[in-house]
Amino acid sequence: MKLCILNKLGIMSVIALALTLVAASAAFADESSTNIGDASSFQDDAALWAMVDDKAKKDGAVCEETLVSGTDAQPYATAAKRPAKYPIAKGFILVTKDKYKGVVPSGHAGIIYSESTVIEAMPEGVVRKSNNWYSRYKTCYGAYVKNISQAQKDKAANWAKGQMGKPYNYDFYNPNTRKAFYCSQLVWAAYKDTLGINLENAALCGNAIHPSELLMSSRVSVFYMQQ
Repeated sequence: MKLCILNKLGIMSVIALALTLVAASAAFADESSTNIGDASSFQDDAALWAMVDDKAKKDGAVCEETLVSGTDAQPYATAAKRPAKYPIAKGFILVTKDKYKGVVPSGHAGIIYSESTVIEAMPEGVVRKSNNWYSRYKTCYGAYVKNISQAQKDKAANWAKGQMGKPYNYDFYNPNTRKAFYCSQLVWAAYKDTLGINLENAALCGNAIHPSELLMSSRVSVFYMQQ
């Protein structure tokens, strides 16, 4: 009997988490639509990601198979098991527009800590995971903050690592808390708190920090695309 009760509680927790994520995603779309377009244009965040793709092209980002070496964003990975131009430099930003679990459409963001690891805020909290977004997700953008040194990028990544173990922040419209983090909030805070660089564009999503905002910032250059 006790085991049955625990199983039921576990199922209820999963259902509650799913409903929270769906509601949060809907909230992103609702607020976004009040700023830059009709609500119908934000189904699955399509309009936001279309803006990202346009900016990426202006930044000179091209798909992996045509990207050439010798650009400003070095170093790149060269291992045979991953794309030759996939980013591995500490402090670089990774973003995907893939739906979470194939359902929630808000995308995901992380900050590279080492060649093989990324600091990310996941439902289980702030964790360090493998730097394998080229295979983990169908889409991937690689970007870096312009006109700062590698030492400054390192500082932002180190700050993000220092948040490991903190819980996930389900209040997307409260990015100023440092007790909990969601994915794009963590990357935004890493640069804001350590270097005073604000990657938010409030005209896009109001108080919430959407993953696409990190790429839309004028301070950021998108150099890698996997579509």
